[in-house]
Amino acid sequence: EGSPADRLAFCAPATSRYDSPLVTIPQEMRTAQSSPAPLRRNVVLVTGGRVSLVAVWFAATMLMARVLGQVNFGFYTLCTRAIGVVTGCFGDPLDMAVMRQAPLYLHSDRPRAVEIIRSAFWIRATLGILSIAIALAAPGLVGWVVLGSRSFPNLVMLTALGILGDLLLRSALGYFQVSERFAAFMVVDCIWQLGRAAVVFIFIHFDMMRRETAVLIYVALPYIAFVVATLVIPGDVMRLRPPSRRQVADIVHYSKWMVAAMMMAAVYERLDVFLLNWFHGPGPTGVYAAAMMFAMAPDFVDGGIQTVLGPKVAPAHASGNFPALQRAYLAYSIPLGILAAAAAVLLGGPGIRTLLSIRFAGSVAPFKILVLSTLFNIVFTPLPAALLSYIAPKKVALFTLTGLLMVAIGGLA
Repeated sequence: EGSPADRLAFCAPATSRYDSPLVTIPQEMRTAQSSPAPLRRNVVLVTGGRVSLVAVWFAATMLMARVLGQVNFGFYTLCTRAIGVVTGCFGDPLDMAVMRQAPLYLHSDRPRAVEIIRSAFWIRATLGILSIAIALAAPGLVGWVVLGSRSFPNLVMLTALGILGDLLLRSALGYFQVSERFAAFMVVDCIWQLGRAAVVFIFIHFDMMRRETAVLIYVALPYIAFVVATLVIPGDVMRLRPPSRRQVADIVHYSKWMVAAMMMAAVYERLDVFLLNWFHGPGPTGVYAAAMMFAMAPDFVDGGIQTVLGPKVAPAHASGNFPALQRAYLAYSIPLGILAAAAAVLLGGPGIRTLLSIRFAGSVAPFKILVLSTLFNIVFTPLPAALLSYIAPKKVALFTLTGLLMVAIGGLA
């Protein structure tokens, strides 16, 4: 999931005061080059590991969908997507705030880097607690917005708790990513992914799987993984003390446009689910959710790659090597993307009908559309999008607004 905000100069001209990059690059970072062998090793470790873990969770989710049925799986999807909307709105800008600066100072000025990480953590914790307070104060209103009904206060509270847990876990994983401690990153990820998959299998085996227990499993495991992560994070990072007011102000200064952009992005990336529920109910939503679950699977492959390459974007731009980094990425992503698209179109239908049963045959058509869109984004946009968010947050907000309007108008037409 980052990078904070300084009012100094990056290595690109700003087109407005809101687009002004906010990081000073130490001279030693301008000429430092990553060793190819460790980079490749980390890409293989993280990508292979995360794909394997997600495959296990994917299987657990498919089994869960079969057991819950369309309606209850629709409710589960709405709760988990609501968690994603809120954490996407506020967690992603904080992740970028950390990633934009902390990798540059973790070795040359560690206290400054740690203060950046700590300040972002306290902002995350505050946002999570605020979500719980809102759910307690207005469960009916939140339920109507998220679930289309005021009759599920337990699901509303679980969703709020899920927001806090997700933000806490992202803070720990973000530290491991910034510091390039990918072995620890994968240990925590294993506890998170394998843990919730194991609990799903156990609950299904003992006939305990209900929509509430499904959401509870999704919500509980990030807390457990976060507790384990705190055992291996260094003491200077874990030290509980108030955040630096200057660093908090810097993060807010950078994040003001990115929060707006991510709020719109988190909504429009999931707006299709909520529009479908509002107009057609949880049954068709469950059918569409199954298609989306399959279509988004390539994102987990990309997520492993970007976990390793993300900390390289700011230093590569600072040293003038970003075009080379992008060309190297495209050399792999384009041919692999073409192969993945062909396989998805040919095998998606039989796979959905086999793994989810004929009840989800209606998921095949939307899957083919969604998966091609997913693959296009993975092949071409990740590194340029990350760089744009670092150096021109106002433009990111404007581009995202355009996308949101297109989805909203198309959905309401």
